[in-house]
Amino acid sequence: MGQRIFEAGGDAEHFYLIHKGYVALETFMPGKGRITLQTIGPGHSLGWSWMFPPYRWHFTARSTDITDAVCFRAPALRDYAEENHDFGYDLAMRVGRIVLERLQATRSLLADFYGGSGE
Repeated sequence: MGQRIFEAGGDAEHFYLIHKGYVALETFMPGKGRITLQTIGPGHSLGWSWMFPPYRWHFTARSTDITDAVCFRAPALRDYAEENHDFGYDLAMRVGRIVLERLQATRSLLADFYGGSGE
């Protein structure tokens, strides 16, 4: 619990599927310190920075309780996606949905923080 899974700015070389537990996606804001942007749990994927150059994490991920996850090596997934374009397309669409969900969650958080509707 409280274990850092990856750190913003670090090499993004893995992808995780969470089976049990919860993970907080965090960022550092000057004057505010570390804040949680979103907490994800069972059935969700963790990490998408591994798919886009320069393959660096944009956020920090930290477990908030005992967490079980499957870890995949990102270079192998990128290589397979390059070799098998049907797989690559499906993977890109799935990761795109994750990115959209995370952006919407961040927008809602910022709207709450600044007193807006987020719409």
